[in-house]
Amino acid sequence: VDYRQILDGTYADADLNGVPDVCEDQELDVPSEFMTIQSAIEAAVSGDVIRVDAGTYAERLDFLGKAVTVYGSKGAEATILDGDGLEGSVVRFATAESRDSILRGFTIINGNTGSPFPEAPSVLVGGAIFISGASPLIEECTIASSRSDFGGGLYAQTSDAKLDRCQFISNEAVLDGGAILSIDSTMDILTCEFDSSTIF
Repeated sequence: VDYRQILDGTYADADLNGVPDVCEDQELDVPSEFMTIQSAIEAAVSGDVIRVDAGTYAERLDFLGKAVTVYGSKGAEATILDGDGLEGSVVRFATAESRDSILRGFTIINGNTGSPFPEAPSVLVGGAIFISGASPLIEECTIASSRSDFGGGLYAQTSDAKLDRCQFISNEAVLDGGAILSIDSTMDILTCEFDSSTIF
């Protein structure tokens, strides 16, 4: 950012709203601008929106504590995060993310391992989604065909996360919490559906 342009009034202001373009929230596009969703998250700053085109993305996501929105532009049916063959939870929120960290419009499948349980690293939790000490907003997502020792679909610890209009389908846990396992958390679960999974 060339702050001299802001100070002398020569900055770009495409929408003529008096706010320099460099100071406004940006929309980052995957894959036209960034090849992977994670690389877009790493480049983003708080307030940015990451728009993901339809497709299947074989990658793991970590929000890195950023207040960004990551959304599938064509919705969950067309935008898939596939964890098949990858080690760890498919999506992680573990850096004090708030509800300004938003995941919307994805199907998350084949999270088949999970993340180490903080108190016992040999135990794996949160096959598809792992939340620890964070409170993101997850909406309009389908979490399916994922497995872990605890919380096959989602594991949350010390969290006030909000789940809205999500589906949990055919998730499994070796020990407990096929769909969701929540510890020391007060999650909001609104208008979600559970099919062939068990919630504890």
